[in-house]
Amino acid sequence: MMCSRRVIASVFALVVVACALIAWRDTRMPVLHEVVVPVEGLGREVRVLHASDLHSSRFGEGQHRLAALLAGAGPFDAAVLTGDLVVRDAPDDVARALELASLALEHAEEVFFYPGNHDGPALASALAGIGIRDLADHDAGSRVGEVATDAGTVLVAPVWEAAGDGSADLVLLATHHPLAPGALDSFAGGRGRTTVVLAGHTHGGQVHLPLVGALVAPRPADPTDTSERRPGATDWFFPDLRGLHVTGLYGSEGTYQHVSAGLGTHAVPVRFGPRSSMTVLRFVPAPAR
Repeated sequence: MMCSRRVIASVFALVVVACALIAWRDTRMPVLHEVVVPVEGLGREVRVLHASDLHSSRFGEGQHRLAALLAGAGPFDAAVLTGDLVVRDAPDDVARALELASLALEHAEEVFFYPGNHDGPALASALAGIGIRDLADHDAGSRVGEVATDAGTVLVAPVWEAAGDGSADLVLLATHHPLAPGALDSFAGGRGRTTVVLAGHTHGGQVHLPLVGALVAPRPADPTDTSERRPGATDWFFPDLRGLHVTGLYGSEGTYQHVSAGLGTHAVPVRFGPRSSMTVLRFVPAPAR
């Protein structure tokens, strides 16, 4: 009996240590994912960096772990930062966000920003000061960016902007809160041959359990929802079991949404399962249908 108890205690201790190591890796050692999307009409591959939800995290001095990831992955035609780069609109938080933004500028032709619910005017001003285009700034002149013109017509715009007239090859619509599955359908057709919504906010669920998946995720934005609940209110419990998308690329027929699992944490300062990450979106030429 005593031997059995010791074995059980030893196994339990090993499981705890293993879980702690996985959580440390997922929280502090970011990775760079790669997603390939075929796009009709492109003359060459267009590469876009998608990063989100830094939440004032620092991955080594000067974000050197992020720098190491990007060093071998660029250059990019554009980078899109989809919000919540800070926890508070305060100098130290803004400084950490600027480290990430500066890395994006080093590797991308143009960098676009769509603010999240934690981002404030100090961050917006600092990003504008280094040449990053704020897609939510009504006073910034043109709110639509065109990139990679030698590849075809590629537009970047805020998600509620009517970007393109249907002739664009690729339209990237930035938001912070993901669109609900039904809302995504309304973006099909009329904006470009291929439309991709870029979002964050979910942290990929942040904590996953075996067989269960994500424990909870924020509610996405849905323009057809007339209730007074704000977008992002946490009410998606066990989203994976319910077949809901909290991270990655999904969609079809030229209309997609990519939800970044993000870099930082919020509320609970740990990740388990969805590793801290950025994504390289590779839009590759596809034959005409």
